[in-house]
Amino acid sequence: MKKDIPQSNKILFAPSWRSSVVKGKEGNNWKIDEEKLQKSEYFKGILEMCQSEYFKVFLDSNNLQLDIQLHPIINSVMWRKFEELSTERINFVQTAEELNSYLIFITDFSSFVFDAVYYKKPILYFIPDYDYFLCGNHSYSKLDLDIENGFGEFSQDVESLIRGINKIKNNNYKPLDKFKQRMDVFYNFEENTTENIYNEFRKNSFKLN
Repeated sequence: MKKDIPQSNKILFAPSWRSSVVKGKEGNNWKIDEEKLQKSEYFKGILEMCQSEYFKVFLDSNNLQLDIQLHPIINSVMWRKFEELSTERINFVQTAEELNSYLIFITDFSSFVFDAVYYKKPILYFIPDYDYFLCGNHSYSKLDLDIENGFGEFSQDVESLIRGINKIKNNNYKPLDKFKQRMDVFYNFEENTTENIYNEFRKNSFKLN
């Protein structure tokens, strides 16, 4: 059930992980190649986001905060390194707040996006290493739902991401019409679905001999 939660002035960025920076596993834990990660376009994109003066001014002027929640595989070994990138307006968090409290949800190709669709949150895709992703930078190089048919605008750099945020701000932090239409039909379930299924089974039940 959807929760009515007062909205803050926060944006959430929740990127996925990258198999190309993983060495392997030790028991149940993934081992990250820290040097490779820090040289990756993935890391450089997050670095650009945190160090962009243009982004800082934009957040300041609109009284916005950005929470960044890293994927647990990355977070487990690189938390301290990323936490050093926190600024007055950008904060790396171990656990995000309720998704419904954020004004905008930003991701790359995390399945977390479907929670945002459920809550009808404005969505943006930020994938600074998109070309590398297409070439096999992850364990797959094609999405089940292409970015072109996704639920928000797509950016590979911070300046275009800011333009996307600004469009949503100018739309009173609501999804743009074409993306709202996609959200409206994506979870098009009847109310009391479980009860309806149960009643159908009862109505069509039969006895075994």
